[in-house]
Amino acid sequence: MSFVPSGFDSAAGSNPQSSMPNDPYGPGAPKKSSLLWLWILLGLLVGGGVLAAVCCGGFAMFGMGAASTAMGAALSENAVVQEHIGSVDTCSWNFSQSFQQDNPELVAFDIEGPKGKGTVRGKLNPDQPGFESGTLTTAEGDFDLFPAEVDTAPPEE
Repeated sequence: MSFVPSGFDSAAGSNPQSSMPNDPYGPGAPKKSSLLWLWILLGLLVGGGVLAAVCCGGFAMFGMGAASTAMGAALSENAVVQEHIGSVDTCSWNFSQSFQQDNPELVAFDIEGPKGKGTVRGKLNPDQPGFESGTLTTAEGDFDLFPAEVDTAPPEE
């Protein structure tokens, strides 16, 4: 003899309140919506953001590398750099010193050559690669990149 509460028959899961047998939510219960589309959209947005950051970073690094190469070639032709550094073997943009200065037009590059290494700070030439004015700082001191030439000729009368 088994005990079955009133209103229930002996079939498992039978509910007298439900119009459909074995329906756990009863009639008119809302269907559970799937959030799969939300996860796919979120994944696409995050993936697109990461891809954009990688691409922009890659282009920026390529541009800075090209600028450093051009700057190194231009600095190799400077007489003061030739005297203290020699031909420039490596040239890299020094961001921390470029942005620490009071004048936003001034930039800094670290250079290294067979005679030594140093940092060049100055104002870039807008017309061609190189500096319009600047200073080379080495372990020996600071040197003007474009020293004023002393005129040794006698004054004209």
